[in-house]
Amino acid sequence: MNYSLQGVFEWLQTQAQYALFIVLLVLILIFAAKRAWVGMIGAIIGLAAVGIFILNPDIISDMAEWLGEKLNMGVIVSIVKETPEMLSSVEYLSN
Repeated sequence: MNYSLQGVFEWLQTQAQYALFIVLLVLILIFAAKRAWVGMIGAIIGLAAVGIFILNPDIISDMAEWLGEKLNMGVIVSIVKETPEMLSSVEYLSN
């Protein structure tokens, strides 16, 4: 038999997602009732961040690659992506 905590971890992650969504939705409703538009927009941005980064954490690495390409750091990104053992040479290039 294989005992693992992966199921518990996934359950806790799902519950945390639900809790964050509920808190942010309540904040949006409170800010809307008070007509605090700046706070409501901040809560909407927070809800979007939760939706993007918690539900799909792989998007963080995709965004890093996109930003690296835009900043002409494609060589460093490709070196790290292909061989993580070459991290010391990447640090040398950045200095």
